[in-house]
Amino acid sequence: MRYLRAEAGAVAESAERPPDENALAEALRALPGELLARLEQAAVRAEMQQIAQWVEEAAARSPMVAEQIKVLADDFEYAKITNLVRTTRRLIGSES
Repeated sequence: MRYLRAEAGAVAESAERPPDENALAEALRALPGELLARLEQAAVRAEMQQIAQWVEEAAARSPMVAEQIKVLADDFEYAKITNLVRTTRRLIGSES
């Protein structure tokens, strides 16, 4: 069993547990739009290497988000990743 570092007072979670998609979409909002666009592009194209690079870069900003995206990518859940990014963009757009 692996544990993630807790962020902002959150309880550490096991990386084995499937990510809560709503919570993950909400957490993705904190990342820059350019980073989200790159993730979406890599997921649509199923480019595992690009997603791995994204995970490394995103880990500096949000280790929990990066780890959960990695879990999805490791399970070849590219459509879920794409939908998460699109949901996040809709959430951001509704704030404007």
